[in-house]
Amino acid sequence: LWRNNELFTFCTSSSSTITMLHTKVSISILLSTLLLSLLAEQAISHDGRELRRRYHKSSKSSKSYKSSRHDGKVLIARMAAYPGTDSTPMGEVHLTVFPNYDIIIEIDAKGLAPSCNAATNTNLNGCGVHIHEGNTCNTASLVGGHFWSTAKSVEDPWVDIRYDSNGAGESNDVVGVIRGNGYDADINFARALLLHDETGARIACGLLEHHD
Repeated sequence: LWRNNELFTFCTSSSSTITMLHTKVSISILLSTLLLSLLAEQAISHDGRELRRRYHKSSKSSKSYKSSRHDGKVLIARMAAYPGTDSTPMGEVHLTVFPNYDIIIEIDAKGLAPSCNAATNTNLNGCGVHIHEGNTCNTASLVGGHFWSTAKSVEDPWVDIRYDSNGAGESNDVVGVIRGNGYDADINFARALLLHDETGARIACGLLEHHD
């Protein structure tokens, strides 16, 4: 038979082991939850409809940007050919920018790159839709690079933001950008919004304006 101190030592040791195991399991569950959350956010960044449903569950049309407003502000860019190119884009892109900087991008345009696929394109800027630094669409050298707050994100948030188009170069896609570019609608106002083709070349440009 164990003496009292031996039994006490055994029980204390067993209790410590159980506590450690419980802690490890809790940490494992927490890490798994965080990973799933990150994966979910990554998926939403490529599916703006899901992000839009978070803000307005009754949205039914990919073009119904008005129903996406909720507590966000809407900016609109009327797309035209990127300076120096012979592309012929037509249409509009609506951005709803929310207080937490989430952005919903709703595209209604044609004359774009045919058969763009956001899920499979890995070219730098391929099929991309991005806000750029410049305040003009008239001079290519002044359009600048991607626009985002380096104080809120070291990495470029636009790298994997892409759109889908059909074989005729038409797009009615909805793209979500979790935490956006770190700026609100007022700071993004008057910036150049660009659409790229499947190779990453710039083909369309429009300045972001407030929606009436």
